[in-house]
Amino acid sequence: MRNLGLKVMGTAFALVLSTGVFAQEENHKGHPEKKQSFEKHLVKMKEDLELTPEQVEKIKAMHAENQKQIEVINKEKLTADERHEKMKSIHEKEREDMKKVLNDEQLEKMKAMRKKHKKAPEPQKVSEEKM
Repeated sequence: MRNLGLKVMGTAFALVLSTGVFAQEENHKGHPEKKQSFEKHLVKMKEDLELTPEQVEKIKAMHAENQKQIEVINKEKLTADERHEKMKSIHEKEREDMKKVLNDEQLEKMKAMRKKHKKAPEPQKVSEEKM
């Protein structure tokens, strides 16, 4: 009877662990957290820059195209430097494209937001010694 209880407990424990592993694998496949992050960023931009619905659609289309290019780069066998350069060029193009979508006032607001973001202190990391 005692062995049966241990087997049941062991099986239950294994199921709990495997569920966590599958959940993590599924989460990394499509990177939904990145999509959610972009959506949150777009909402904030829409509010702060007072974007029109047309501008929002153009930005979404630009982002989708850039994501396709990034996926292609990630599948290529590149050195870290090559990957960095290609990613950098995509982001530079994205900034240039944003200049075509936003008006002068919105561009100034965006520059101010970027400056403010760069000046913000990074969150403090807890060192392993304190753990």
